[in-house]
Amino acid sequence: MPSLTTVVRSGTLALTTALALFSAAPTAMAVGSASTLTPASPAYTVELTSDGSGRHWSGTEQIEFSNPSSLTFDTVWLRLWSNGVRGCSYSAISVSQVSGGKAGSLSQKCTALPVALDEPLGPGGNATISMHVAINVPSKNDRFGYHAGLAMLGTALPTLAIHDGDGWHLDPFIDLGESFYSVVGQYSVSLTVPSGLSTPSTGVLVDTRDNSGGTQTRTYSASHVRDFEWAAGRLSSVQGTDSNGVRVRVSYNPSTYSTSAARGALAKSLRAMNEFEHDFGSYPYPELDVVLSPLPYHGMEYPTFVLSDTAQISLGHEIAHQWWYGIVGDDQFSSPWLDESFATWSQTLPWTHDDCSTPRAWPSGATRLTNSMAFWGSHPKQYWVIYNQGTCALGAMAHELGMNRFIGILRSYAAAHRFGISTTADFKAAIENAAAQYAPGWDIAQFWRTWRIGAG
Repeated sequence: MPSLTTVVRSGTLALTTALALFSAAPTAMAVGSASTLTPASPAYTVELTSDGSGRHWSGTEQIEFSNPSSLTFDTVWLRLWSNGVRGCSYSAISVSQVSGGKAGSLSQKCTALPVALDEPLGPGGNATISMHVAINVPSKNDRFGYHAGLAMLGTALPTLAIHDGDGWHLDPFIDLGESFYSVVGQYSVSLTVPSGLSTPSTGVLVDTRDNSGGTQTRTYSASHVRDFEWAAGRLSSVQGTDSNGVRVRVSYNPSTYSTSAARGALAKSLRAMNEFEHDFGSYPYPELDVVLSPLPYHGMEYPTFVLSDTAQISLGHEIAHQWWYGIVGDDQFSSPWLDESFATWSQTLPWTHDDCSTPRAWPSGATRLTNSMAFWGSHPKQYWVIYNQGTCALGAMAHELGMNRFIGILRSYAAAHRFGISTTADFKAAIENAAAQYAPGWDIAQFWRTWRIGAG
């Protein structure tokens, strides 16, 4: 058999409890098929030290993981996603001193790194790799960038790529949207920074240690998240608690945003959280961090952490992504509509909902709602389809099934795929089952054709 590595497709927790959760080695599991998502059960342990600006970081990362598939792997792949922001010449994220395997040559414009394991990883087995990591944030107003005193570290940590029935997912970085695809895992991340530098992040703060020299080490823990992000700057914050006890913290640079603006953003965020928890199911994390950021594209979503301006539509959209991408995952390169269309349809629910249910003119015969980022990347002027046409498609479903029933269907769908990966086929099956029960006269096959959902 050829090597599988040749198959490539383009509230605060108690510290002791948290560290036991987030540093435990993956245990043996039932072995699935060759198409099972692998590696699984990743546990990331990260220790990084920053300079005074929060732009330059260095330290170590260890990843423990298991193989629930029926295949044997001699190589795994890491995604260094944010190398795609500036390309190979900038060397934003560098990996060296790898143990547990040997690093190969970077590919996909320095966003994919193979690691040949010291020992083959067989079905049901576990492995650990460790490395030194250096992160240099470019001067750019971007999800991975430094602007107006704020360092934004989106997809900055090396993350395990996924292997499934299509092979390794090594799709290119797309600046227009997202290419991310990862399973949920556990993170223990320690950040050593000057004491005055704030570091809002994914997860919850579980320990703070003051060091000599005016630095502080903060340890954050997160479970069942697809990635870990943070920001750094001389920030202020306001916080509140939603109706289900989730703490929402809004961090901001006082030279960019006023306290009044931050409080307004907090009120909008709390309203959005209350709505989405009611509609789509409980938020499974104790905290959500919102970092106010004057991004040119309004905002960006990450697990328990969002970058956003103060507009209610931006906050609604990015917080909706906590469900549509975060809790209910998808392959954001092959099926971007499954999170962007859903978040856009959801974003107005806390306020006056957009009830569009009629398709707009399609830009071309090749344009489909379910096209991948490969299509949108080469047709950027048509990318509005994912947002606007997708919103109207979901609105048309709500019109056929009834708004309250449709929200109930989405809630059940979110529960069925909680912490997993959803596909267009999964969603179509859920709607077809609902149509058979509640709208037997609805021509669902014609609906899919009208809205260009699924195969052409």
